Amino acid sequence: MAAKGARSGPGGGRPVERDAQTVEVVLDHPGRVRVRVGVDDEGRRRNRLEVQGRAWADRHGIRVPSILSHDPAGAWLVSEDVTSLPQQGRGFVEAGLEIARRVAAATPMVSSESTSGWRAPARGRVLRAGQLWRAGISPAQFMRERGAAHDLPVDTAVHGDLYDSNVLLVDQHSATIIDWEHAGVGPRFSDEIRFATTLARDEDAGYAIECILGRARTSDLYSIATQLRWLSLRHYADQLTAEPLVVSRERKDAVRRRWLEAARWADEIAHARFSPRPS
Repeated sequence: MAAKGARSGPGGGRPVERDAQTVEVVLDHPGRVRVRVGVDDEGRRRNRLEVQGRAWADRHGIRVPSILSHDPAGAWLVSEDVTSLPQQGRGFVEAGLEIARRVAAATPMVSSESTSGWRAPARGRVLRAGQLWRAGISPAQFMRERGAAHDLPVDTAVHGDLYDSNVLLVDQHSATIIDWEHAGVGPRFSDEIRFATTLARDEDAGYAIECILGRARTSDLYSIATQLRWLSLRHYADQLTAEPLVVSRERKDAVRRRWLEAARWADEIAHARFSPRPS
């Protein structure tokens, strides 16, 4: 998901969110709705994917905010606005993981639109590499972790961006999900691991990993360890290279801690994979 900033909304509306391609505003009258405008071709493509993704999710029993109206070309969409309960605690973790499992159990979404990717624009890659190097991440390490993840089997329906802010907790046991522009297919457990590695609290992330491993087979452990290394590193790289006004220093430091913790988890999982079981 693209990084967003915020400013005051018009006419007493709630804050506007914007990035390079879209502008969002929540209006209080009539009712409470969220309006998202695509300001260029990329923003309109993302709006079309959001409409398609929410329709796909609804057909598969996955809870999403209702699309009330939209422009077929993607110029705008109007949807139900959902205010999340605190995005923390075991109830939130379990609700997010349940969404990931429901997505994985469904037939993958097929769209004529090209889904959003995660590679940085070519003109920004040199600057990004320099920022990562200063943070102790060499290009060789980044490429190695990405390559290992990209070699995993891709055979499961995924949301593709199941990070904590996209999971809106509507009660103590269920959530709704937004931002479907990355939906498609991916490795088994990728949504669950993406979710776990973006959780803000250490105890929530640890609990999520326990839940994931509780369902995993021995044959899944290599994939889980590989994705833990890559998805946590990618998330740290995204946050590290974001503008300071978008992502605070404190947030970047927290994401770095999560990346280091995820690498430790991955090492423990890899060790368990090769350790003989007690007789």
